[in-house]
Amino acid sequence: MIRTRGDPKAIVGPVRQALHEIDPLLLILRVDTIEEQLDDTLAQERTIASLSLGFGSFAVLLACIGLYGVVASAVTRRTNEIGIRMALGASRRSIVTMVVVDVTRVVLAGLVVGVPNTIIEQSMIASHLYDVAVSDRATIAVAVLTLASVTCLAGFLPAYRAARIDPNIALRYD
Repeated sequence: MIRTRGDPKAIVGPVRQALHEIDPLLLILRVDTIEEQLDDTLAQERTIASLSLGFGSFAVLLACIGLYGVVASAVTRRTNEIGIRMALGASRRSIVTMVVVDVTRVVLAGLVVGVPNTIIEQSMIASHLYDVAVSDRATIAVAVLTLASVTCLAGFLPAYRAARIDPNIALRYD
């Protein structure tokens, strides 16, 4: 091992020459810096982290699609009710607000259950995290905001569509 203040690769030639003078039969196959050795050592962990990020992102995408499907289905089932409300004089804005408030309640219930469970279960995954705090609030906040936004959007789009249909058609909807 050789310590240098400059570029480690710049002294490879002189070091090889000095070692060759000491022992001409000594074979030097590879010269690595500490950083390169650390990169080699951590390559598997980085690969696993990259795969975990990819699968985690895919899981969030699937969760978002699932949330949209569930909320859109729930709003579609309420089309008859929405038609009755509109026939009795409810404005489109109040219909959209009603659905978004219902969806927001579901989001809040999920947050009340999910966030504390996430915080409690962090100790189980603490040994698998590298350079990430166990209580990484930014990660939790991004996940919460993403799922909450998708859920609210998933409620708003079908509610907006349902509020735009004719009450006579909505009343005949099964």
